Amino acid sequence: WQVLAAATGDLGNMSGPTLGSSTKHPSGRGFIPSDEPDLREVAFVPPPYVDAGVFLGDGDSEPLATRARLTAAQKRWAHHGCATVISMAGEGLDFNDMWRARLAALEAA
Repeated sequence: WQVLAAATGDLGNMSGPTLGSSTKHPSGRGFIPSDEPDLREVAFVPPPYVDAGVFLGDGDSEPLATRARLTAAQKRWAHHGCATVISMAGEGLDFNDMWRARLAALEAA
C-alpha cells in the first residue's frame, strides 16, 4: 500500500477548468460551475502509482458549487485511471468540526 495525502489548496485546483457554461444558482445569487472537466487544461491529478482516492467536501461551503467542483475533479481523476469517492461533511460542518465533536464525545465517555 502506498498512501498519498494531498491538499490542493482549493476546489479549483482539484477540478481545474471546466467545459460548458455555469448555471444560475437556484437562489438567484451566483452561479454553479460546470462539472465537466476540460481535460486539455492543467489541474492537480494523481501520480501514476495512485489508483484510488477519497475527496472530502466541507458541508459549510455552498453545497451545489462544492459538489460540482468535486464531481469535475472525480471525472478528471477517472480519466487518469484513478477511482474516487466523494465524502461530504454534515450540513454546516467541515471535517474538522466533525473530528472535534467526536473527540469531545470520546473524552466525555
